[in-house]
Amino acid sequence: MTLDVLDDLNAMDAVNAASVSLRGDDLASHAPSRGERAIVSSLYSDSYLPGILTLAQSLTTVNTGARYVLLYFPERISPRSACLAQEAGWELVPVERIAPPDNRRLYYRYVDQYTKLRIWTLDTIGVKVGVYLDGDTVVNRNVDELFTLPYTFAAVPDVYLPGPGFVMDINAGVLVFRPSTAVFEDMMQKVPSAKYNHGDSEQGFLRMYFARQVLRLPHIYNANMAIKYRALNAWHAIMDDLRIIHYTLVKPFPEDNPMIEDPVKSEALVRKTLNERKASKNGFWKSEMELWERHYNASVRSMDGKCLL
Repeated sequence: MTLDVLDDLNAMDAVNAASVSLRGDDLASHAPSRGERAIVSSLYSDSYLPGILTLAQSLTTVNTGARYVLLYFPERISPRSACLAQEAGWELVPVERIAPPDNRRLYYRYVDQYTKLRIWTLDTIGVKVGVYLDGDTVVNRNVDELFTLPYTFAAVPDVYLPGPGFVMDINAGVLVFRPSTAVFEDMMQKVPSAKYNHGDSEQGFLRMYFARQVLRLPHIYNANMAIKYRALNAWHAIMDDLRIIHYTLVKPFPEDNPMIEDPVKSEALVRKTLNERKASKNGFWKSEMELWERHYNASVRSMDGKCLL
């Protein structure tokens, strides 16, 4: 996507008018307190519980100075999963699912992702600045500097594999945002009729909605595994500075875990998956899997004996 195209986007009716004023003195002058900052994630399936617990452990390890807020579907998430998430430090916020507009067909992993737009309603619980992280990320170094950015919206450019590779389009797995219920309501009015790539779900909508007015962060804040696969030298160049690793291409845990309600069998399946993926492609992903595994092991120890419902 070129800057000319982004300029054209800014002229579209569906673009958020407030986003044209991306930066303002009022944002720069107010440093949010710990209670006004939130790391935000989502849990739409019990199978992602290992990811959510491991993410929380990584946040604790790097001493993040913010609340942990988790959007979840109460009708889908078991009491045990909810209990463990709370024990890990997440504040649970029940939400209703936002269906794709006109029930458009999407890749099955994306069918719930419009619900992510509800993060803009978190001003109702006192959040002034949020950093959204997908459940398949881990935090490698403290990222509290993101809470002080004087911008309304920030994200990292995406990396496609196969396809165009490094692009200006954003990846919605890591977002810096300022909650506003008014913005959320505006989004809901525009989602059904806006012109964007519906195949990319909420990510496609956000690219269009904020258009050129997105602060593009360095890839160290969303180290998409596609970078390593596509440009190994680039991955090695940023390795020492990585803040957030995003397990896009290869998950360190099973995305469909039929054993999730049995702690022993579930852990065995996670470890089996980890070992398989450490060994895959002659160990190409081994170091990234071992990083996730270290936080997972610490999470398992901290959760031992808890939530025995």
